[in-house]
Amino acid sequence: MEPNASLKPRWQRPVYFALGCLSVAIGVVALVVPLIPGIVFLVLATACFSRSSPRMETWLTTHPRFGKLIAN
Repeated sequence: MEPNASLKPRWQRPVYFALGCLSVAIGVVALVVPLIPGIVFLVLATACFSRSSPRMETWLTTHPRFGKLIAN
């Protein structure tokens, strides 16, 4: 049973959104720099965006370059 959205603290959405944006930035840099697993950060960003912004989650999962990596 999922808790009611109105019962969640107000500060959670902005924190998850900021963490998702930071994870996308680190993930993009990590895909270019060798020896850093960039896909881990993109998956973390998808999880954060699923809790904060469905629009950003959809953008990330349907992105032409990152969407296939995340789905695999």
